[in-house]
Amino acid sequence: MQYRRSSLWMSMVLTVHLCAGTIWGQVEAVTMPSKEINLAFTVSGKIIAKHVKLGSIVKTGQALMELDDEIGKANVEITRLTATDLQVQEAKERLAIAEVERQRIETLSVEDVVSDIELKRSQSTVKIGKIQVQQAEMEYKSAKVAHQKAIDEHARYTLLAPIDGTIEKIEKDKGSEVSTGETIDGGQPVLRLVSVQSLLIDAPVPIVQTLDLKKGNRAWVRSRLQGHNQPVAGRIEHIATISDAASGTKLVRVRVPNEKKYLDAGWHVEVHFNEPRTITNAATKARSKP
Repeated sequence: MQYRRSSLWMSMVLTVHLCAGTIWGQVEAVTMPSKEINLAFTVSGKIIAKHVKLGSIVKTGQALMELDDEIGKANVEITRLTATDLQVQEAKERLAIAEVERQRIETLSVEDVVSDIELKRSQSTVKIGKIQVQQAEMEYKSAKVAHQKAIDEHARYTLLAPIDGTIEKIEKDKGSEVSTGETIDGGQPVLRLVSVQSLLIDAPVPIVQTLDLKKGNRAWVRSRLQGHNQPVAGRIEHIATISDAASGTKLVRVRVPNEKKYLDAGWHVEVHFNEPRTITNAATKARSKP
């Protein structure tokens, strides 16, 4: 009988402890950049310009680095000059003249002033004019395609920022910074760009605390650093499907806004799934009970 009461008491204590953890518990984790990208050229070449330095803040589409491509640059200009519709305009003007001449010949043909051969010649001239217009239009379209292809090919020699962010690395090898005049291989990372406009936190949350969590629920992140310890509200972005049996936890990914750079990537933080003030008050009341 004593054994049963003892087991029941331990079960009640365990249940209360788990429930308290669900309401008042906090999880420690580390902040991560929302995006981190290693950038590389798709072609090999010699660096002729670096437009950024370590720590530069860049915008999407901003030029970061350029490779030498004089031939490609010239090809862009040549194809631009040929990609005009002047030949189309000329062909249309000739067709318009042929149409007028045909109408004149047809009018005279009714009066038997011109021969059938002259009538057929005027009609053939119009048909040939229409063919020439079509040919000129096809050549114009082909020239525009060639020009765009030259632009796209030349663009491969300029490295652009795919996102807003901060340059965190300018090097091809560990400790070796990329410099102007140096030749690099295509596919070789030369820049690392990170974005901390929002931060991600993968929190290992005890399984019992994840039972009532859902994607989109609010969560709060708080640093322990002085001056940066106010809770920042965010949202649960993902809850892992599989739990870690060894630790009894499940990863919960939280995203918090960080436009004002209140937090930073790589900081140790506390993650709460109830607003911290409520958690503190509840915990204080629990401790004050006899």
